[in-house]
Amino acid sequence: MNIDLETKATAEKGIRLIKKARAICKTANKTYEFECPNCGEKARAGKASINNHIHLRCDKCNISIMQ
Repeated sequence: MNIDLETKATAEKGIRLIKKARAICKTANKTYEFECPNCGEKARAGKASINNHIHLRCDKCNISIMQ
């Protein structure tokens, strides 16, 4: 598979962000704010009560992930 460098860099940023969010989000139905590991700005994440999936967003990095 041939992935361009910009796509690879974006994927790596997303992976760093979800790893940090998973470590922080322990309780479902609660919003957590934490420092984005990519840009140092505020990111937000939460855990869904129905399936324990993580939803997260960093506005500065323009990354939003729904597990």
